[in-house]
Amino acid sequence: MTLKFPPACLTASIVRSHFAPMEQNNSAAFQSNLADRISWTAMGVHNPLRGEYITKSEVVSNFFGRIMPKMDTEKPITAKVQNVLVSGDWATVELRGRGVTKGGLEYDHEVCWIVRYEEAVIVEARVYMDSALLEKIIAE
Repeated sequence: MTLKFPPACLTASIVRSHFAPMEQNNSAAFQSNLADRISWTAMGVHNPLRGEYITKSEVVSNFFGRIMPKMDTEKPITAKVQNVLVSGDWATVELRGRGVTKGGLEYDHEVCWIVRYEEAVIVEARVYMDSALLEKIIAE
């Protein structure tokens, strides 16, 4: 499989543009940057979202689909990309999200994504999250 842009051409600006929908509370638009077949790993021994997903639909239902319904839509999550580091076709993205759950729990979540691109979409992701916070949110 060849890249639409050579690995050396992947830039922090391109990665930030792919994560921009997360900053606009639009996870569906962000998901359009995921390959249909993906290697997605939610990391963390006690992370309730922990697992390996191999399709975009699994990521949407088992990852995003378990958190987003818990969030207060009146006070949507605000996310901000903190840092982006690019090396070849890999990028590391630090992201901080803030919001409130429907149960009133403060959502102040720092996340680190390590993603690999092919043909201008994310084909692999390892996501490191605050497992304790996620356990509280899922239990609400």
